[in-house]
Amino acid sequence: MRIGLASDSDGDVDALLRALDVLARAGVDRAFFLGRRLADLDAALARRAAAGPDPLAGRVVRVASRADPERAAGAPAKVIDLLDGLLCCAVHDKAELTRDDIANATLLLHGRAPRAALVAIGPRCFVAPGRVRAAAATPGAAPEPPTCAVLELGPDGFALAVLGLDGAELRRERAAASGGGGRISVR
Repeated sequence: MRIGLASDSDGDVDALLRALDVLARAGVDRAFFLGRRLADLDAALARRAAAGPDPLAGRVVRVASRADPERAAGAPAKVIDLLDGLLCCAVHDKAELTRDDIANATLLLHGRAPRAALVAIGPRCFVAPGRVRAAAATPGAAPEPPTCAVLELGPDGFALAVLGLDGAELRRERAAASGGGGRISVR
């Protein structure tokens, strides 16, 4: 299963649109927008729909950040989902994860990360796609380019392809499947 991830557009609808185009071309089965301006996502999806049939239509899961006005109107701050038999919890800010979220989920998807990463801790993997909108450079450090990501779920583990908004693969990270994070079978 291939999962598209994007986060933190912060008003840059054009960058988010490019990220969604990259994820659609990558052939993702589902996409997650991990917060920070749901209005940006709505605008980008409307532009995609106006351009013709959209392979992502109806397959984008959204979570709201604390700063999203939509959150006060009922947009979810957290989404629990089953992805290829693995329990997944998606949030904008990983500080909003509870002990139960961490104890029960195998995949913890989150935004609000300056850099894309796949971090395995025991049987769990924390996954962040980086930012769609380029962050301001930190003095003395190279700026992180805007990114989105594709998370590939397989029987032997996970691979995160970090993609630039031009579709180029910037790097790939892997994590082996751990014995504690079992798959769930729903019949």
